[in-house]
Amino acid sequence: MNLLADIVPRGFYENMAQVGARWGTIDTWWKELEPEKGKYNWAYYDKWFNEALKAGITPIPHLYAIPQWTSSWKPGDPGDSWTYPPIDWDQWERFVYDFVNHYKDWLIYLRIWNEPNLEYWHGTPAEYAKLAKIAYQAARRAKPDIKIIIEAAATWEKNPVDFFDAVYKADDSSYYDIIAIHNYRFNDANFPEKTQFLPTYDRFIEWRNKNKPNVEAWDTEFACMADNWVWFIGVGEKHQAQWLGRTHVLGFAKGLKKMFWFPGYSWGVPEEPYYNPAGLLRADLTPRPAYVAYHTMASALSWAKYERALLLPGDRYGVVFKIPEGYVTTLWSVDANSACPVKLRFEQQQKISVVDIMGRTSEKALGSKGEMTVDISEDIIYVYSKTVPDVNVSR
Repeated sequence: MNLLADIVPRGFYENMAQVGARWGTIDTWWKELEPEKGKYNWAYYDKWFNEALKAGITPIPHLYAIPQWTSSWKPGDPGDSWTYPPIDWDQWERFVYDFVNHYKDWLIYLRIWNEPNLEYWHGTPAEYAKLAKIAYQAARRAKPDIKIIIEAAATWEKNPVDFFDAVYKADDSSYYDIIAIHNYRFNDANFPEKTQFLPTYDRFIEWRNKNKPNVEAWDTEFACMADNWVWFIGVGEKHQAQWLGRTHVLGFAKGLKKMFWFPGYSWGVPEEPYYNPAGLLRADLTPRPAYVAYHTMASALSWAKYERALLLPGDRYGVVFKIPEGYVTTLWSVDANSACPVKLRFEQQQKISVVDIMGRTSEKALGSKGEMTVDISEDIIYVYSKTVPDVNVSR
């Protein structure tokens, strides 16, 4: 939490708003808010929530961390006391109600716990189902239209669908509005289109469609690392920027409603040492290329709705989205070997704008038959038009 005290005064929230972020998730620890039973410390989170709101970012609090005074942890148990279910579930219900009631003027979404299928939760899936259900009921009493999010992580060892299956079997009632994953199968040295990143979304969306078709599907935490970190594989700043736009496009095309790149800031704590190299901003708050690539992507897709995919051969992608002004067509090749010219044909004469990964815009004139040629590469481009194009590839 002290990270916010360092970076917010230096303009972190304003930087995130400028890049196109409208929502921001913030870890919100019960054990810090109520270190003693019945004694709330609202001041810390009041400050950071208000700073985010002033910058134009609506916080999505991320409730977790059981206080020691009600944790079921016992000496000798593995992990930290805050990762265990509460002894008194009524205290959790009271806390969630009080939290939502305190912030109800702006609170829209509420995440319940962090990656409960990993070491952050030492309860069972059934106990997580109970945790989420109690939170849902308490939050709705305080604010009837609040949206509750449950989630699980996707790693090389963990399949979130297995966890959702267990939670669903414990209680299949509708006690959440959004189901989310953290798709860290993105972290691979290979191109994201060639890894388990997309099949993970496929399995997740398939599970949602089968079991909870009326809830939204999100990814509340994903990214790739610019540098090696712990067991994560660094891909370099160039690939990080290239893959950011491509993965957002593919996630939205699969059916995700919201996607959250984590973190915005590559914090460094030298005394631990600790450093997260996935941030759009480096540790000194200077922007990585991915920061600009995020702004370009967010400008194109903030109000977009998936329309259809274009049929391109080999390792080439074309995905069309409907936007208020018409359409935006995203185009790229998976790798340099698949780069090539692509001919787009439009039904009528119109102005075409092509925006590259760094946001540079060029206006293109159509030929007499409504045709134009663009070069596609690993750098995603965004083609703005009034109608949907047909496509041909030439090499």
